Amino acid sequence: MISKAIFITSSLCLSISLVHAINPSSLRNNSSLINPVTNEAVGGGVLNCDGYDDIYAQPFDDINFNNANTTDEETTFKFYEGAVDGGGVLTTFPAGSVVDKARIWVLSIEFDPAVGFVATCTEDNATPYTVTFYDNNAGNPGNVIGTSSATITSHVDTAIPFAFTSIQEVEMELDTPVAVDGAVHVSFVRQIGEGTATGNQCLALVVDEEQAGSFDDTGVTSDDTSGSDVFTPQAWDYPVCLGGTIMSDVIFANGFEQPPIN
Repeated sequence: MISKAIFITSSLCLSISLVHAINPSSLRNNSSLINPVTNEAVGGGVLNCDGYDDIYAQPFDDINFNNANTTDEETTFKFYEGAVDGGGVLTTFPAGSVVDKARIWVLSIEFDPAVGFVATCTEDNATPYTVTFYDNNAGNPGNVIGTSSATITSHVDTAIPFAFTSIQEVEMELDTPVAVDGAVHVSFVRQIGEGTATGNQCLALVVDEEQAGSFDDTGVTSDDTSGSDVFTPQAWDYPVCLGGTIMSDVIFANGFEQPPIN
């Protein structure tokens, strides 16, 4: 493995971009949660991309889980991932890629506006995500290339602690596979669910790994705290796995890399 991010057609690395916009209705900040105790050497090999290396795989290394950021339609927060090549330059996903599944790692936490994040919640574990691919606009997400709702196929508690909760491994299948030619960025946002029995939000927060000096901390991560598409580099990395088909690898019944003409 040349780099942590594995592309079938080339040796590429991945970086994640996070875009925030302030939710004015919140009395407490529902954008992120900090882990007060670092957890070293628990990610690598456990939180992996097994079965998701069709298009690319960026699993956790041995890491510190020190921050998680909201990616939920019940707020104005979402995160983006951008693909970069070995020189740190943003590049497109492999040509001919059609994405049909994904794996990410999140926290699922009840948010009380008067208090903040208070407890683990499970009510929205089956709530679908919206997965959207974008082209590049001066290093940031640009026009939409394709989007799909994604059905949760697995939501597993890893039992790896994070603050007062634990990390959840979420697998999903896109309801409509997305051809991602020309795409550079992708976002995952959990859709509005039923909430908790107390009437509070049950929010999804994506877990980061911070590795000082690693390639994935090269500054392509972005954070919009103004709501006006102003992106600020951040030294965070969000492991994500994408699976599907690269059409150039498909040989059809007619012996060619294109479907037969009817």
